[in-house]
Amino acid sequence: MSSIGYERKTITRTGADGTVREERYFLCSIKPNAELFSIAARRHWNIENNLHWALDIVFREDKLRSKEKNGIHNLGLSRRFVLFIIKLLKAYYHRGMKRIRSKIGRNLESEIPVILAVLKVLYDNDMMDAIDELAK
Repeated sequence: MSSIGYERKTITRTGADGTVREERYFLCSIKPNAELFSIAARRHWNIENNLHWALDIVFREDKLRSKEKNGIHNLGLSRRFVLFIIKLLKAYYHRGMKRIRSKIGRNLESEIPVILAVLKVLYDNDMMDAIDELAK
C-alpha cells in the first residue's frame, strides 16, 4: 500500500431521490498523486459499469454459487467471450443484450450462421478497430 485515496461525488437523480452524495476511501498501490488517483478511480468504475454490470444483467453472475476455482475461471472466460459476441450482435438485432442472449439461447442452431456472418463482415471490412472498442 502506497497511498489512501478519497473520492466524493454528487449524483443528481430525477424523481424523488434528488441529490445523493457518496464518499469512498481507496487503499492504493499507486504513488500519492491526485491526478493519477482520479484516473485510476474512473477506470475502476468504468470497468465495473461496463463489464461486471453487463455480466450480472445478462448472465446473473452475482447469483452463481460455484466453489470450484477452475470451473469459475473457465465459466468467466466463456461468459466474457459470449458477452463480446452479444455486443457485436447489438447492431444487427437492435435489441438489448439480455434479449439477444435469450434469442440465441432458444435457437442456437439457426443463430450460428448469423453470428458467423456478422463476424465475417467485420473481418472482411477491416473493422478490427471497432472490435477493439467493443472489447474495452
